[in-house]
Amino acid sequence: MYIYKLEIEAGAADINSRLADQNAANRRKTVAQLNDQAKQIDDHIAHEKEMLQKGFWECEDGHAEEGPTPEELKEKAGEADVEPQLCAECKKPLKYVKWDRLTPKEQYDENKDQEDALKIAASKRQLALQEEGNAKGGEQMASKFRQDAQNSRQTADRVRKV
Repeated sequence: MYIYKLEIEAGAADINSRLADQNAANRRKTVAQLNDQAKQIDDHIAHEKEMLQKGFWECEDGHAEEGPTPEELKEKAGEADVEPQLCAECKKPLKYVKWDRLTPKEQYDENKDQEDALKIAASKRQLALQEEGNAKGGEQMASKFRQDAQNSRQTADRVRKV
């Protein structure tokens, strides 16, 4: 009866170790996803800054297109009237956007948006660090369960020999 109990405990410890390993693997996937999301945010911010420095055309729906500056368009047209640029996706009028053409309020809003995005990226990285710690803890638990299973089986083997 005692041997049977030890074998049951070993089996339960095996199941628990596999579950702990699986949970740790899932947490590692979450870490990778969070870090990837943070990197995407950083890349987007860098791209936005670059676009604002170069200048781009944007419609009211947020579609962005690169193209010549309004001055270049006027220069090409000569004395002819320049037709308003239209968005290729939604056919709405485009507005030329460039950092040095933004009002102080628009610049403030743009900086605030970037700061908010950086805070989100930092929080994702912080969550990733926490999940990394949880994954390590799960791996340690899996190792402990495997050791418990081995100990139960060894004890059962010794009792059988008696």
